[in-house]
Amino acid sequence: MRTIAIITFLFFTSGLSAQVKDPFPYKFSSTIYGKIKSDSASWRGGVTSSDLSFIGLYKEALQEWDKPRSYKKTISKEDSAGFVKEYKATDAKKFILKKAKEHRVLIFNEAHYNPRHRVFVTSLLAELKEAGYHFFAAETFSTRAGFTENSKYPNLNSGYYTMEPQFGNLMREANQLGYTLYPYEHASGGNQQTRETGQALNLARLLDSIPTAKVIVYCGFSHIGEAPIPNWATPMAAKLKELTGIDPYTIDQTLLTERSAPQFYHPYYKLADSRQYAILVNKKGEPFNKQLDDKKVDALLYTPPTKYIHNRPGWVFENDKIPYFINRDIIQLSYPLIAKIYFTEADINNMVIPVDILEFKTEQELISTAMAVFKRKHFIVELVDTKGETQIIRP
Repeated sequence: MRTIAIITFLFFTSGLSAQVKDPFPYKFSSTIYGKIKSDSASWRGGVTSSDLSFIGLYKEALQEWDKPRSYKKTISKEDSAGFVKEYKATDAKKFILKKAKEHRVLIFNEAHYNPRHRVFVTSLLAELKEAGYHFFAAETFSTRAGFTENSKYPNLNSGYYTMEPQFGNLMREANQLGYTLYPYEHASGGNQQTRETGQALNLARLLDSIPTAKVIVYCGFSHIGEAPIPNWATPMAAKLKELTGIDPYTIDQTLLTERSAPQFYHPYYKLADSRQYAILVNKKGEPFNKQLDDKKVDALLYTPPTKYIHNRPGWVFENDKIPYFINRDIIQLSYPLIAKIYFTEADINNMVIPVDILEFKTEQELISTAMAVFKRKHFIVELVDTKGETQIIRP
């Protein structure tokens, strides 16, 4: 046992590479929060919250998104009583898979700061593939030349939000299952309506070119709307139906989802009673889809409050992942650190998106907090400090 420990230590020592500056654009939280002071109006917390989510700081991402927003929504006692009486939770995956078989286009949206939305969609991909879906189209995929090559594995050239590990894992799963990844963002400028129409046109070209194609579309926020939004635009989903005659099935993930604190929850979120991902349906099997904000959709996904395991959101261990603790005794860099999980060292050179990433501010955080790794798969850990020095750990 002692021999193994000594050999392992030697490996770790050889992994220290002070001369190498980390090439990835993952910022330490101190840098992210410092940016707020100089640019507090930066997309009302959107950039800050996304940057925090990129380094695994989920709670902090929710907090930064909620800070500039007022959630003073109320509903009447009659509406509350009617909702509780009429709508009950049903298994979201079973409901969505049933609808998927009845439609040619399935659209999910996400809050860009919330990686959990990507985790849920990842969990559906295998069964959606069996249901005939072969294309996964995402707003964030890069429209630059070379995407076909850059979509074979998630890397820094794949897109923007794809830098977040759960989006990278979504891409890995889609590739493993044989999906064709399809970029559809409008890249020629213009106003918001130009963008929405451009996105819809790009998707329409795919649907027209392959009349049998079944497509999953993954977008952000209000692009999923199936009706014009006053003072904004006619969203991509509505324009797609107008252009193709295809009625997409739209599932919103951004409304009945947790916030940074209960006072920010939507009133209907507080009334829902489920411990699992759910669609709320009435006795006729019709989903609750009351227009709770500016967009009209077919169904609202309910995601239960996060349960924490080993100081991490429990959902980071979904989709065949398990906890892994870094041994504090082998750390050769100074805190704070960013830890990144890769399959091989070649992934670092190829700018592959990590399987998991997390900032550790102190040794105590490192001791009590687990990283997420895939079961039965070899992995390495790269540590990076604020100077850009790196250390490789080979478990």
